[in-house]
Amino acid sequence: MSIKDLFGINKKAQTRNIEMFEDLLKEYNLPGVALTKNQAIEVSKKWLSNFAFKTKAITGKWRLGENLWEAFARNLQPSLTNTKALMAYKQQSIEPFYIFDESGKHCYYCEASVFPELYNTGFDIYIMPISEKWTIVFCHDNVVYFADRKD
Repeated sequence: MSIKDLFGINKKAQTRNIEMFEDLLKEYNLPGVALTKNQAIEVSKKWLSNFAFKTKAITGKWRLGENLWEAFARNLQPSLTNTKALMAYKQQSIEPFYIFDESGKHCYYCEASVFPELYNTGFDIYIMPISEKWTIVFCHDNVVYFADRKD
């Protein structure tokens, strides 16, 4: 299964070249290790099974619209937004995490002393800790979504 199959990438979907994504990590002082294509696919599968399961069950697709976060925006997947999302995010215990873009092509394993707040990047950035307990999405339009995994 390819990343395109998992994320349903289309021509309108946001993509980013690897150099730009690495520049973003540097700008926010996030030491990260790029994952291989197969590793990125595995992380993508984990994110989808934890945070897009209702979307898939209801629509038959992993994506509701052009972006993965649209399921949060349309209340199909339970989530918190903006201030409440950031409050929940800041309450999480620090642990290593994955950070990836909307395309799912660029995925990094990161360790940091604090979780990053990735505002004003102009891109959709997803973060999921290795425990897979939650995710946060910093959207290109500065909306933030936070979702807990539902066990």
